[in-house]
Amino acid sequence: MHPQPAPTRPRGSRRGLDDVERAVAGYVEWYGTRRLHGELGMVPPVEFQAQFEITASAEVTAAWVLLHTLRETRALTGEPPSPLARTPTGTDGGGAGLRSPSMTVVTT
Repeated sequence: MHPQPAPTRPRGSRRGLDDVERAVAGYVEWYGTRRLHGELGMVPPVEFQAQFEITASAEVTAAWVLLHTLRETRALTGEPPSPLARTPTGTDGGGAGLRSPSMTVVTT
């Protein structure tokens, strides 16, 4: 997809509010989707967003697979869960979730 240049102004005056609204909507659409964006490596925003979503989705999937593989491996080998594993509500003094082995729980 090759970005299109910015819409040009038609010669002559606008005939009414509808013409102005169409012109502004066309420019906004071009500016937000097809223009080359310097901060994005001279890539149109829609192309950058599509690539970002593909990359982010792949990273999330890889992290999920790694997490579940580690959990299964620990379960099969009998290795205790990670020190930062979630604990059941109430067993860490506050029932908040993540717990570090060096954390001292103070209850009042």
